[in-house]
Amino acid sequence: IRPIQGLSIVGGLRYDDLETFNNGVRTFPSQDLEPRLFNTEAADDAVTGRIGVSYEVNPSLSAFVSFAEAFEPQIGILESGEPVGVQRSRNFEAGLKGALFDELLTFSLAAFETTRVDIAVDAPRTGDIFEEFQVFIGEQTNTGVELTSRFNDGNGLQVDFNYGFLDQTTVENVSGARITTFPEHQASIFGTYTVQTGALEGLAVGVGFRYFGERESNLPNFDYPSVTVVDARIAYPLTDDTHLSLNVINV
Repeated sequence: IRPIQGLSIVGGLRYDDLETFNNGVRTFPSQDLEPRLFNTEAADDAVTGRIGVSYEVNPSLSAFVSFAEAFEPQIGILESGEPVGVQRSRNFEAGLKGALFDELLTFSLAAFETTRVDIAVDAPRTGDIFEEFQVFIGEQTNTGVELTSRFNDGNGLQVDFNYGFLDQTTVENVSGARITTFPEHQASIFGTYTVQTGALEGLAVGVGFRYFGERESNLPNFDYPSVTVVDARIAYPLTDDTHLSLNVINV
């Protein structure tokens, strides 16, 4: 709905109905032991909602704020043999979208906070018997900032720059269990030049860098180091409707 000029409100509701069935072997002994067998089922449902509000401050700048809930099925079972069920989350986000310098530069800047509960992860391995079940680690809060931007000079040069900051906090955890984490800092820049005239008109050549900061793994006593990779691209329009491109990821 648009109650006044420049103000837009978007909302929605979603209903999920989940039924989970599980049967099979969930224990893999390394000794001469009988495997544990499970045959269980469970059901869950939920109504989730979302609402977003945006306001056009001026033709070149808009502000927005949103709230959304999620109901996400998870695969796996608990030590008791019961299915892990669903993970629930809620997300708040606010930011700005706009253009600068006569639209040479467009950008989107957002801050967010996502809270996740009932997160299931692999149980720590103990002893000589590998039991493939999950445990709950409790509640996790992800707070961060995202910036995406694009510079386009109108003469064939385009540069995309992205940056993300993420702070992950787990309020409750099970000893030895680790959740998959993401780097605190991520950034990328990719530049492309498209030939505007002549025999090679339409030929596009690009190169860029992606940076990932260090992060924890879901294995004990092991962390991933920071890394920077280089990507490259070349493309050419064979016809108005057909383009040929070659992308090299992690040169």
